[in-house]
Amino acid sequence: MYRTIFFGSGSFAIPILKKLSQSTHYDLILVISQPDKPAGRNRNICSTEITDFCKKNIPFVRLLNPFKIEELKEEIQKLKPDLCLVASYGQMIPEEILEIPRFGFLNFHGSLLPKLRGAVPIQTAILQQFKETGTTLQKMVLEMDAGDIIAQRKIAVEDDDTTETLTKKLGNISAEMLENEVLDYLRGTLAPRPQDHSLATYCYKRDFKREKAEIKFDTPLEHVRPIVNANYPWPIAWVNISGKGRVKIFKVGGIMVKKMSDKIEFLKHEKSLCLSLKEGLVEVLELQLEGKRRDSYKNYFFLTSN
Repeated sequence: MYRTIFFGSGSFAIPILKKLSQSTHYDLILVISQPDKPAGRNRNICSTEITDFCKKNIPFVRLLNPFKIEELKEEIQKLKPDLCLVASYGQMIPEEILEIPRFGFLNFHGSLLPKLRGAVPIQTAILQQFKETGTTLQKMVLEMDAGDIIAQRKIAVEDDDTTETLTKKLGNISAEMLENEVLDYLRGTLAPRPQDHSLATYCYKRDFKREKAEIKFDTPLEHVRPIVNANYPWPIAWVNISGKGRVKIFKVGGIMVKKMSDKIEFLKHEKSLCLSLKEGLVEVLELQLEGKRRDSYKNYFFLTSN
């Protein structure tokens, strides 16, 4: 068995950690996740999804939440891991720690590198309307997501995929690699290949802030669904309707290139609730007005102007 330390924080990492903890090929000796932090409107202290998963499902595995990974250098050296696996950890790992394991650090990244290096590849693939994406198993180096590629798996991006659904799909296919590509690499039968750095593209957390999720009157019709899906489950797409305030949009349907209004507003069109934009109409299926609950469009016709 390979003595393994796992680094992870977000939901993408959960299927990988679950599979790792059940495998007979790996001895999971430690899990490292980001420390608890304030989050949300009320700034309540929240733990990472990996921390919650560990406490509920694998309490027998030691869990650490360092503010700085440098604090654990001596600890990791004492444990003498064969390898460290990383998925959605969210913190840079210094070179002196990367060099500790016998087989190094291997990272699962939610894109087909060298495309979409960075912290939000899954959201960005949806926002940029990729038809295909995937997961990359790579060797970790000091430069972000620039290490040699060990293996990749591809999947289609469906029209109704949200960040939530696509993250789960990519996490699941990454977990499958533990019993296949990762073992092949450790056994010396799968050789890494360098990335073509000239083809690298990048993605940034700053593109997924609440103010960036606004749908405006001049937003192109074909951009509305990607904005809604990429920003779910956070920060949630929204519109500002005069006299009604901010309305969150959770799910949309079809579009119609038919100008109906000179301002952004909700209209009833046939039996549908539609958002009227400069280029035409977008069918809205699930939404939430401030102070009310998320609900089907059927209970929100009172928002319409016609």
